[in-house]
Amino acid sequence: MVTQAINEDLLRRIQNYVKTDINSKLPEEEHIEEKDVYVLSFTRVLHNWKALVSTLANFELYYDITHDAELDVTLVNVYEKKSTHSAII
Repeated sequence: MVTQAINEDLLRRIQNYVKTDINSKLPEEEHIEEKDVYVLSFTRVLHNWKALVSTLANFELYYDITHDAELDVTLVNVYEKKSTHSAII
């Protein structure tokens, strides 16, 4: 399927972007590989593809990546984990 090939290509590009970004923050001996980047969520919303991505690196960063297929523009938001706590909801 064409859509599946496009999705796989986009996922590879996303993983490569995150790997490169993380590696720019690490000394060379601690660099990660694409296999160390994992996708928590990947979905299509209207004409946008959205991915929530993180890594095995000890940064506790989360990447919220939105790709607008119509405009061929990708927006990247990076979030840092501040805390984890339990709550009664």
